[in-house]
Order: sequence, then C-alpha cells, then structure tokens
Amino acid sequence: MKTKMILGALCMGVLLFSSCSTTNGLVKSTEAQHYYYSNEAPDEDAVLKITNQTDFDRYFGEAAVMGKNGQPTKIDWSKQMVIAKVLKTTNRCTEISNMQLRETDSHELTLSYCLHSKAPQSYSIKPMAMLIVDKKYADYTVKEKAMENCCVKKK
Repeated sequence: MKTKMILGALCMGVLLFSSCSTTNGLVKSTEAQHYYYSNEAPDEDAVLKITNQTDFDRYFGEAAVMGKNGQPTKIDWSKQMVIAKVLKTTNRCTEISNMQLRETDSHELTLSYCLHSKAPQSYSIKPMAMLIVDKKYADYTVKEKAMENCCVKKK
C-alpha cells in the first residue's frame, strides 16, 4: 500500500513537472515598450528581424513618456535581438497584440499576433509591436500568422 502511494505520488509529480515545463515551442520574449516606427523608414507591411543597434536606429526611435516605467525597454545587443511587426500607414486605430513567438521547425520561428482595426480617425499612424528575444535565434527564418479582429489589448 505504501509503495503504491509513493509510486502514485511520483507519477503525479512527473506529470505535473512535465506539463509545467512544456511550452510547445514557445520562445521566451519581452515586449518592447516606448518605441515608434520612424517616418524615415520604408512604409511597409513586414516582419523585421534586427540584430544590432545601427539597423534598429534605421527603423525605430525612442518614445519615452513621463511617469513610472516611462523609459524605453532596454535592449542588450550583445545577447538580444528584436523581432518586430510593422504595418503600412493607416488612418484606422490599429492594434497589434498578444504577440507570441514559437519555434516551429529547425531554424524557423512563427510570430503569431492579433490584429484589431477600429474606425477611421483624423490622423495616420504606423502600427507596430516588437519582441526582444535571445540572439541565438539570429539565423532563424521568421514566418507570421495574423488573426484579424480576434482580440483587443487589455489595459
């Protein structure tokens, strides 16, 4: 009886540990905050993979705001890189949210995200969102998977 209880507890522990550690290929990332897509950069719908500060500065600028956590997210280019989704200029309030990066194949990543577009507004924007990831993915190909009007970013 005692052996069965120990074996049962051991099996439960293994199942619990394996279910918690399985991420289904999810790549650890941090959403970068307080950056904007430059007016000088190409007006394109693209996924950008950027591995150094010089290339980053061609596309993005810092947009610090007042208050707690108002500084742009720091990027350590010696260890990290950026994967960004940018959209063409639009007059619609458009959000890119729930970005996730998964390792889907050998040397392949899939960037999935929700795309939510609202009513037209009186000005134009260049919607974008970016993730900071480990630089070990620098040689990986990035594919994208957008889901239209599937969600709204929670505030």
